[in-house]
Amino acid sequence: MSPGTATILEIQQNIHGTRQAVIDWPGGKIPLPGQYLQAFNLAEPETPTAVSLFPGGLPEPEDASTRWATACAVPASWNPSDRLLLRGPLGNGFTVPEGPIRAALAAFGDFTDYLLPIAAMVLATGGEVALFTDGSFPHLPTSIEVNPIKGLAEGIHWADYLAGCTTMQKVPETRSILRKMGASQTSEVLVLSPMPCGALARCGVCATRSESGNFYLLCEDGPVIPWRDF
Repeated sequence: MSPGTATILEIQQNIHGTRQAVIDWPGGKIPLPGQYLQAFNLAEPETPTAVSLFPGGLPEPEDASTRWATACAVPASWNPSDRLLLRGPLGNGFTVPEGPIRAALAAFGDFTDYLLPIAAMVLATGGEVALFTDGSFPHLPTSIEVNPIKGLAEGIHWADYLAGCTTMQKVPETRSILRKMGASQTSEVLVLSPMPCGALARCGVCATRSESGNFYLLCEDGPVIPWRDF
């Protein structure tokens, strides 16, 4: 895939201090929920490694097809009008079933933004969405029901599809919670981790062990992992 150049249109900061960027990428392909891009800020040529950017949040109705928001993980040094060299989309994203479905979104931390693009897809097809988290979340439309993680057992029973988000360090804890609450084979989990090589060098920084003992590289085999491999 050929790299492309995008422009940061806006930097948005929430009450917790995390930042997300709204970017314009003419001719580029917006990542599917859970996929990522490797980004180099051309204003910072001395930075040795790329930043992994995920799509995040709910799109605004007036957004152009080339304009989209990242999840809240933008460096503090990035500013509006900066130019980004982007490579991607990379990795395996979420496989959201087609048609009107009931989707449960489980954020194991302050990761709701990474899951909201799924909510937009489901709501656009007439489906229903319930969010389960003990972390923070932005202002959401009334069409998205919000619940604590302890309600996930009921949510899994209600849902046709479960999408989760956690970190590499929390994989054992997340796996235990989902197993206890009865996760089904339609469940998928986005595992966040540093991915400096972006699947180019197999550097091993994002290597994670599955419950069966197999190793996988999140940058290449993930970062979205189906429940059967989680």
